[in-house]
Amino acid sequence: MEKYLRKLLFSICFLGITHVFSQAKDVTGVVSDSNGVPLVDVTVSVNNVPKTATDFDGVYSLVVTDGDVITFTYIGFKKSNTKR
Repeated sequence: MEKYLRKLLFSICFLGITHVFSQAKDVTGVVSDSNGVPLVDVTVSVNNVPKTATDFDGVYSLVVTDGDVITFTYIGFKKSNTKR
């Protein structure tokens, strides 16, 4: 019984620690061209998985964790990566 309780306590502590270090964060931004004109419908991907697209004002919002790579793709533009 004591071994079971120790394993349970260890598991609870381990899950609590991993939760603290892997908390998600909201990221919001505006995608624009070199003239500052907002780009509509830019695909925003996290770790090569499409998650959202920019709206009419070039605004996007998504949730990421530390170490995620955010990629922006748009027809006619070079692919751009940003590491969080």
